[in-house]
Amino acid sequence: MNIIKILVLICFLGLRVLAFKGFNSFQSTEFQQYNIEYFSLDKTYNIALTFDDGPGKGTEKILNLLKKYNIKATFFVLGSQVKTHAHLTNRIVSEGHLLANHSYTHPQLAKNTYRLHPELLIQELQKTHALIKPYLDHKNDYYFRAPYASWFEANAKILNQDPELRKYIGPICWDVGRKIEIYEDQFIDAADWECWDKNHRFTPKECASGYFNALDNLKGGVALMHDIHLKTADMLEILLPELIQQGYSFVTLEQIQELKKYEYETGDLIYQPQVDSIENSQYKGRCLLKNKPKIQL
Repeated sequence: MNIIKILVLICFLGLRVLAFKGFNSFQSTEFQQYNIEYFSLDKTYNIALTFDDGPGKGTEKILNLLKKYNIKATFFVLGSQVKTHAHLTNRIVSEGHLLANHSYTHPQLAKNTYRLHPELLIQELQKTHALIKPYLDHKNDYYFRAPYASWFEANAKILNQDPELRKYIGPICWDVGRKIEIYEDQFIDAADWECWDKNHRFTPKECASGYFNALDNLKGGVALMHDIHLKTADMLEILLPELIQQGYSFVTLEQIQELKKYEYETGDLIYQPQVDSIENSQYKGRCLLKNKPKIQL
């Protein structure tokens, strides 16, 4: 009897491990599974640094650090911040970084409000797009990240009906920067916004160790940070030399081959909701469709 119980326990634990490895996604709400989560940067020693919610308090120092180490990054900006920090927006673009859309006011786009009033959803992206478009090269792809990774599948149909917004690739998720994880007093992952909140107040060095360990465990990936925090800039000052010393290189989203399959094709303006996954579809351009590839356990 004891042997049978042990075998059952082993099988159960084995299934838990497989589930964890197979579904690298948020577990709290269903809508988040529709974010683009697969970038194929693991084991490549390539890191895509992405900064959300700015331009803000930490942007200038972050730009100084990126310039010092000759690193290009992606900045998901809020339209409300762009209006008040035009000089920083100019600098982001002039120094070769990629500018991307993070909405206008940072709402949770999975709320019923945006399904009941689709014009509000469109406005959130359109207003920011109008502000950043003059900075963008017409040859560049457009990228979008949903605030909080808050997304609902129906949003795709609404936005893809707009001939300009449908050109966006997104919503873009991330590999590292999801939450703080500590095991045996060691940071194995970190999220900068959580490091600095009143419930934690970790030091930049502690937070940097979480980012480093998470990225080094994957050997590459898309990292989420927020340039509205000065402490994030302080953390980056510690993190970048360590990553460079370990042989890591840095890319923008435009250089990620895995995202090329979401690129927009001129003239392809038909929304096809019956397609479950862009990976399995026979066309390109449905950048905001449900896009989670099927997982093989």
